[in-house]
Amino acid sequence: MMIRPIFKACLALLVLSEASFAVKKIAILETTGDPSFSQEEKNYITDKIRERAVTILPTNLDYVIMTRDEISATIPQKKSLEKCEGKCLAEIGKKISANFVCHAKISQVFGQYAVNIELYETTSGKLLGSFTQRQSSIETLLADIEKESDRLFKAIAPTKGKDDKSEVKQASATNTQTPVSDYVEDSQGNRYRTVTIRNQTWMAENMRLRTETSVCYNKDKKNCETYGGLYSWDVAQKICPPGWRLPQKIDYEILMDVGFDNLKTTTGWRATDIGNCNGKDSYKFSVLPAGDYTAMFADLGKKAYLWTSTPRSDGYAWYVQIGCNSSEYISNLSSNKMSVRCIKNP
Repeated sequence: MMIRPIFKACLALLVLSEASFAVKKIAILETTGDPSFSQEEKNYITDKIRERAVTILPTNLDYVIMTRDEISATIPQKKSLEKCEGKCLAEIGKKISANFVCHAKISQVFGQYAVNIELYETTSGKLLGSFTQRQSSIETLLADIEKESDRLFKAIAPTKGKDDKSEVKQASATNTQTPVSDYVEDSQGNRYRTVTIRNQTWMAENMRLRTETSVCYNKDKKNCETYGGLYSWDVAQKICPPGWRLPQKIDYEILMDVGFDNLKTTTGWRATDIGNCNGKDSYKFSVLPAGDYTAMFADLGKKAYLWTSTPRSDGYAWYVQIGCNSSEYISNLSSNKMSVRCIKNP
């Protein structure tokens, strides 16, 4: 049967139209953050993330990485990325017709370089993955960015024989169950250094997992990136990754045998009348003075409050308090919000 040229043209247009609907656009938004970084340095990080997206996402399956010019031409005018977080990023992605949007923020914290990267699906506004990392050198941080960008984009790259949803679910399960080298990840893709001290393996950073009731000090997201979140005791017992748990009081007693001064960071502790309050961080446990939240926020830069899983009585639980020149075990209302470190199950 002969097909007339007009029908051939219509068929070609139909095929082209169907293909265009299958295209998945990924927008890598410009890196923002600390003004101490030049625009050239921020652009370099953006380009590095875009490079990893191009490498990981298969073009033969219609993944398209939007160019910088494309994004600049379509991004809403007067829309500042500096103050845009969470669902705001997904909304920008929608407005520029991207299926997924990725954004990085960089900063300097106590002499270290820090980065936070998030990947959102724009239609649902769902956070598909994120990570926050601090390193003492920009070179090491860039290596982390490259490695972690690969993991983020693999969460949306299909695997033969599996659909996108099952692949995302599998990637999430893998990331939360198995520590990679000397790191462990939570269910939102936040990555934490780990250290082994006295035959105990600990997180060497406070948890940053976001929950419905967790708070950042002074409600400032940057404080969560630096110091971790603050959690009630009930929530603290539920947020450690599989294979990890909230430490018992006895776990901290074993840990504290090495001396609280050897567990504190070498910077970030506010000096008092008795002098310098910074620690030696001999074991790279890196306790920061994250403060707490009771009826108000208190003691940022002065004290660390770390929940244990050990209850004292109805409505009360034990925690470790580390200050300038002392540490002690205290019990308080379980509704108070403090920092969380997790310990690996034996």
